[in-house]
Amino acid sequence: GILKYNHNESIQCLSYNPVTQQLASGTASDLGLWSPEQKSVSKHKVGSKILAMSWTNDGLHLALGLFGGHVSIRDKFGVEKADVVRSAPVWTLTWNPVPTKQDPTDVLVVGCWDQTLSFYKVSGQEYGKEHRLDFDPCSIDFFSNGDYFVLGGSNKKVQLWSREGVYLGDLGERDDWIWTVAVRPKQNNVC
Repeated sequence: GILKYNHNESIQCLSYNPVTQQLASGTASDLGLWSPEQKSVSKHKVGSKILAMSWTNDGLHLALGLFGGHVSIRDKFGVEKADVVRSAPVWTLTWNPVPTKQDPTDVLVVGCWDQTLSFYKVSGQEYGKEHRLDFDPCSIDFFSNGDYFVLGGSNKKVQLWSREGVYLGDLGERDDWIWTVAVRPKQNNVC
């Protein structure tokens, strides 16, 4: 079905659930969730502007990165299940699309403007060690196999990292901040 809906503020980000066809939209004050089965949009208030959002590969959880320094992990109905407190805006986050066979845990990679890169489970528990960066991270994207991700930010570089959080090197450099990185699905191309 087609449903037209609006928010009271500008939409900051969108994320499409890979399983349930839900569309999540985030603004400065609320999270909207819509699916074809619904005749209306469910809205949930948030404490500060939503800067980033990402669904788990199974479509059961949605992570929100908030300007106020929080990571809100919610179920597919929008109910908050975990709240991680950071000390600066959470500008970028994404779930690893492929859990390992040895550890099927969904892992969230979080880039925070306290110049850190950290990893969390759905429960909000930290997973592995936090990494100090010498820049503000702006964008993260995984390769389709989940083994590597790229990171861009205020250092004007695109970096390659392993899923375990090991920095592998720089892929490129620009004259200004890298606000968005994208990996071509099922390819080894980065833009």
